[in-house]
Amino acid sequence: MKSIVYPAVLEIDPQDGTYCFNFQDLNIVSPGVSVEHAFVKACSDFQSYIQFAEKFDFALPEPTLYEDCVKMNPKRHVMLFRAKVSGEVNLTENEKAYKRLIQGMIE
Repeated sequence: MKSIVYPAVLEIDPQDGTYCFNFQDLNIVSPGVSVEHAFVKACSDFQSYIQFAEKFDFALPEPTLYEDCVKMNPKRHVMLFRAKVSGEVNLTENEKAYKRLIQGMIE
């Protein structure tokens, strides 16, 4: 089983004090009422996104290097998140139909 690692930036909304992890490379934002809640949600959201991409053959952009992400966000915390990739794709009949639909729309 292989792993994929992407950086995410921890952001705090100054108006309501909520937290979110922003995976800038993937356009995923995982909010939470506390930093712990945002972290747990970010882990789940990231893993789900990677599994979906693997299942439906969606290309993933190259992750920004951690050091570059830190430089681009000097006043924010940057964390690395890891998702596991199985390498085995077993689709249900509904998922196969969905994949054909998406492929037909793209082609």
